[in-house]
Amino acid sequence: MTTDLVVAQADDDYRSAMRAMDQTNIRHLPVVSGDRLLSMLSIRDLMRVDLEDKGQEIRALCTSICTRCRPAAPVSPPGTSSALSRPSPKQHRTRGHSMARRS
Repeated sequence: MTTDLVVAQADDDYRSAMRAMDQTNIRHLPVVSGDRLLSMLSIRDLMRVDLEDKGQEIRALCTSICTRCRPAAPVSPPGTSSALSRPSPKQHRTRGHSMARRS
């Protein structure tokens, strides 16, 4: 049994916890505050947080870069056209756009 425990502090971010777990090749990390054990993190817990964080980042980038992925403008009355209307998923694919929604 080891005497040099690897622990995370309560105010550490999840990336530093993941880095510590990766560098020491462990799958569970105690979270402490002073001498008190607060919780235990698993690599799976941190991977879920990381995936959610990456998903939010991708959505933000798509929204800021790809104007065709932005929410549609209000629908025009029938019989009129609007230059701001959102292209259909088929139009996305025909333009080589890979971010079309799938049903």
